[in-house]
Amino acid sequence: FVIVENGHVVAERYFGEISRDSLINAKSLAKPLGVIAIGRAIKLGYIDSLDQPVSDFIVEWQGTDKEAIKIRHILDMRSGFLPQKYTKETEAILNRAYLHPRHDEVIIHEYPMVSVPGERYDYSNANSELVAVVIKRATSQTYADWLTHEVLASIGARGGKIWMNRYGGTAHSGCCMALTSEVFVKLGLLVLQKGKWGDEEVISSEFVEEMLTATPQNIYAGMGVYLGKHYIKERGASNPDGVSGFDGTLHSEPYIDKDIALFDGNGHQVVYIMPSRNLVIMRLGARPKTVRPWDNAYIPNRISRALNAQ
Repeated sequence: FVIVENGHVVAERYFGEISRDSLINAKSLAKPLGVIAIGRAIKLGYIDSLDQPVSDFIVEWQGTDKEAIKIRHILDMRSGFLPQKYTKETEAILNRAYLHPRHDEVIIHEYPMVSVPGERYDYSNANSELVAVVIKRATSQTYADWLTHEVLASIGARGGKIWMNRYGGTAHSGCCMALTSEVFVKLGLLVLQKGKWGDEEVISSEFVEEMLTATPQNIYAGMGVYLGKHYIKERGASNPDGVSGFDGTLHSEPYIDKDIALFDGNGHQVVYIMPSRNLVIMRLGARPKTVRPWDNAYIPNRISRALNAQ
């Protein structure tokens, strides 16, 4: 649990056997990291823009319906891909696109589209898993090398371990890298600082603005982040207006600070980014073992109320 206010760490706590040096399973916090990785590739000219067709890199899609998918669509979950859901069937496309030793090829060649790109928001890990493929083809660097040298080094953060689909294969960019907690704090600070780290512009302020802009298809999310401007009591990952396929996350009340943005991963691993207060709050760990449901609004609102009372 870490709080950074006005660029200074004002609270830092580690629990149980976890320390500052522990590697923590990122789960879906890997998704905003992937968005920032794309932003860095745009900044350095390897990718033209968010509106560049993905098929410029995944050339297998040229001449198919997937040719209409833009870079932004795989970052904001509007590619038109089949939405995520749970299934026990080993050979189901949802499982093979995630756990197959050549999962990238499964997504490229077999993963189905169910709507026109840009027309719907449908949460799907397949979108985020393509980030590693696009980075490799755009930059000629592996995803691990790109993260190490161009993203994490740019914000003074250490690396960790990355999940590969097989030895010498393709990295997973949608889930489950093992990184130290400082990485997630610094990624939050990078967004808070509109893409700047010290004197360097790691990603452009325009790209950060795109990250923090909702789409008409989902007013609760941008690119790799959830947005707190509009209130919904239970925000589901896969359905912007409620629960569909995933447990919803409780918000007992609206956020006090309407400009709040969240990196939010499975198990309630959360980084709250609060620009109007120049504040980043990070909570990482396993899903809390309690009879009360996790309340996403509790921590930031309690802190906001305390600051308002000063």
